[in-house]
Amino acid sequence: MTSPSHLRLAHSLIALVFFSALTATCGARQEENPGTTLVPANAPAQADSPIAGFARMIPGEWQVTAQSGRSMYHTWHWGPGKHSMRRMTDGLDAGGSPWYELRAVYWHPHFKQVRMLGLTPFAKGVMEGAVKLEKDTAEAVFDLYQTGGLRKMALNWRFEGPDKFHERLLESTGPAGYSLLVEWDQMRKAPTPARPRIIEETSNLAASLKSLESLRGHIWEAKGNGTTGGILQTQTTLESIPLNDAVYVRVLGPPQEGGPAHFLDAYLYYHTGFKTVRCLALSNHGAVYEGPMTVMKDGALQLDLTGYEGDRAVPYVARFSFENDGALRQQIWSVKDKERTLVLDLLHKKGDKKKN
Repeated sequence: MTSPSHLRLAHSLIALVFFSALTATCGARQEENPGTTLVPANAPAQADSPIAGFARMIPGEWQVTAQSGRSMYHTWHWGPGKHSMRRMTDGLDAGGSPWYELRAVYWHPHFKQVRMLGLTPFAKGVMEGAVKLEKDTAEAVFDLYQTGGLRKMALNWRFEGPDKFHERLLESTGPAGYSLLVEWDQMRKAPTPARPRIIEETSNLAASLKSLESLRGHIWEAKGNGTTGGILQTQTTLESIPLNDAVYVRVLGPPQEGGPAHFLDAYLYYHTGFKTVRCLALSNHGAVYEGPMTVMKDGALQLDLTGYEGDRAVPYVARFSFENDGALRQQIWSVKDKERTLVLDLLHKKGDKKKN
């Protein structure tokens, strides 16, 4: 019988190994397509990218102030390959309570639209929907899963110059359509290095992800050969998303001209509506990987994923087991007609402490 400690450790390492594994899969496909190159972290967004319009959200930070005088601050960051963006919000809500929210916007090659994943602390909210940004207006229509049930929501922006936009949050109330809940102005300001985050990353993880605690504060390193050729070398870090049942994982490659290759952004989060832990991983090639996590009877962890790679939807199975020396073995198979083809077999080891 597998001990509880091994089950907890398997659960803890899923974010690390799964996301690096997806990076390896992308790397193998790069070897098959010499015309594809890795994208430095500071490369400009392509003008024809579906999310190129979001570049206007960088640089600086956006501030919204409630009538109470309390403020929230939003900062935007490019994801790998400039195929996605990540918005982080911290501050105090109207009642004075700490607030931390994350939104990821990304081009989904299957749905052919910009999608959004949002995680909010109120009622364990999970937002899923589509976003359109055209010139000086933007609109998002999304499902909001909360502990109290499913709500149908909409969000729209109207830009009033380069450094200001008006935002409105609406909810569908039935045949009458959407009703306004709240509206506010967002103002761009220069970032304030001296302003501490309201909630630091060192805050305790949510109870459902408590076993991930030991992964934070270190760089996890892997180096090996892919089964289809090419050398894989990654550095992976994991951060909590404060006040939310979620973690953020970033996978980088070796340094190159213009900065390190940003392979992957990934999110492991408890989905309030599905009542399970789910994964969303966004690669530097624009591929999107989604799927649930299962702990097997023998203690191994399995992910049943769909990889949306261009016009293809490829099933993957990922399995993780522990070696006697403490290293973690990861194996990933692509699946076709119930036949599995091994695409990755790799070990990960704990490296240096993460630098601030």
